[in-house]
Amino acid sequence: MDNLKSFLESLTLPLLLGSFGGVARVCRTGVSNWRQFFSSIMVSAFTGVVVHLALQDSSLSSHMQAAIIAASGYSGGSIIDVLIGQISNKLQGKQ
Repeated sequence: MDNLKSFLESLTLPLLLGSFGGVARVCRTGVSNWRQFFSSIMVSAFTGVVVHLALQDSSLSSHMQAAIIAASGYSGGSIIDVLIGQISNKLQGKQ
Protein backbone atom coordinates (compact mmCIF):
# COMPACT_ATOMS: atom_id res chain seq x y z
CA MET A 1 0.00 0.00 0.00
CA ASP A 2 2.89 2.37 0.76
CA ASN A 3 4.37 1.69 -2.69
CA LEU A 4 1.09 2.64 -4.36
CA LYS A 5 0.81 5.77 -2.23
CA SER A 6 4.34 6.90 -3.06
CA PHE A 7 3.76 6.10 -6.75
CA LEU A 8 0.61 8.22 -6.82
CA GLU A 9 2.39 11.03 -4.98
CA SER A 10 5.16 10.93 -7.59
CA LEU A 11 2.55 11.65 -10.26
CA THR A 12 1.42 14.92 -8.68
CA LEU A 13 4.07 17.11 -10.32
CA PRO A 14 3.67 15.57 -13.81
CA LEU A 15 -0.11 16.01 -13.52
CA LEU A 16 0.35 19.66 -12.63
CA LEU A 17 2.99 20.31 -15.30
CA GLY A 18 0.89 18.66 -17.99
CA SER A 19 -2.17 20.59 -16.84
CA PHE A 20 -0.31 23.90 -16.88
CA GLY A 21 0.84 23.13 -20.41
CA GLY A 22 -2.79 22.50 -21.35
CA VAL A 23 -3.92 25.74 -19.72
CA ALA A 24 -1.26 27.61 -21.69
CA ARG A 25 -2.56 26.10 -24.93
CA VAL A 26 -6.17 26.92 -24.02
CA CYS A 27 -5.19 30.51 -23.19
CA ARG A 28 -3.39 30.80 -26.51
CA THR A 29 -5.95 29.12 -28.76
CA GLY A 30 -9.20 29.51 -26.81
CA VAL A 31 -12.11 27.14 -26.27
CA SER A 32 -15.80 27.47 -26.98
CA ASN A 33 -17.23 25.94 -23.78
CA TRP A 34 -16.39 24.52 -20.36
CA ARG A 35 -16.60 20.92 -21.53
CA GLN A 36 -13.95 21.56 -24.16
CA PHE A 37 -11.81 23.36 -21.54
CA PHE A 38 -11.93 20.50 -19.01
CA SER A 39 -11.46 17.75 -21.58
CA SER A 40 -8.43 19.60 -22.94
CA ILE A 41 -6.92 19.88 -19.46
CA MET A 42 -7.63 16.20 -18.70
CA VAL A 43 -5.88 15.08 -21.91
CA SER A 44 -2.94 17.36 -21.11
CA ALA A 45 -2.64 15.98 -17.56
CA PHE A 46 -2.79 12.39 -18.86
CA THR A 47 -0.17 13.21 -21.48
CA GLY A 48 2.08 14.69 -18.79
CA VAL A 49 1.87 11.47 -16.75
CA VAL A 50 2.53 9.22 -19.76
CA VAL A 51 5.56 11.27 -20.82
CA HIS A 52 6.82 11.36 -17.21
CA LEU A 53 6.66 7.57 -17.05
CA ALA A 54 8.40 7.28 -20.43
CA LEU A 55 11.23 9.52 -19.19
CA GLN A 56 11.87 7.57 -15.97
CA ASP A 57 14.87 5.69 -17.33
CA SER A 58 16.36 8.64 -19.20
CA SER A 59 19.56 10.37 -18.20
CA LEU A 60 18.02 13.83 -18.61
CA SER A 61 18.16 16.27 -15.73
CA SER A 62 14.98 16.79 -13.69
CA HIS A 63 14.70 20.30 -15.11
CA MET A 64 14.81 19.03 -18.69
CA GLN A 65 12.27 16.32 -17.85
CA ALA A 66 9.97 18.95 -16.34
CA ALA A 67 10.24 21.09 -19.47
CA ILE A 68 9.46 18.12 -21.70
CA ILE A 69 6.46 17.15 -19.54
CA ALA A 70 5.06 20.70 -19.63
CA ALA A 71 5.59 20.95 -23.40
CA SER A 72 3.88 17.59 -23.87
CA GLY A 73 0.94 18.88 -21.86
CA TYR A 74 0.77 21.83 -24.24
CA SER A 75 0.76 19.44 -27.20
CA GLY A 76 -1.80 17.18 -25.53
CA GLY A 77 -3.36 14.44 -27.60
CA SER A 78 -0.99 14.81 -30.54
CA ILE A 79 1.89 13.55 -28.34
CA ILE A 80 -0.19 10.54 -27.32
CA ASP A 81 -0.85 9.80 -31.01
CA VAL A 82 2.90 9.89 -31.75
CA LEU A 83 3.72 7.63 -28.79
CA ILE A 84 1.05 5.11 -29.81
CA GLY A 85 2.49 5.07 -33.33
CA GLN A 86 6.01 4.44 -32.05
CA ILE A 87 4.87 1.67 -29.71
CA SER A 88 2.88 0.07 -32.52
CA ASN A 89 5.90 0.19 -34.85
CA LYS A 90 8.16 -1.40 -32.24
CA LEU A 91 5.66 -4.18 -31.59
CA GLN A 92 5.43 -4.86 -35.33
CA GLY A 93 9.23 -4.93 -35.64
CA LYS A 94 9.45 -1.67 -37.63
CA GLN A 95 11.97 1.02 -36.78
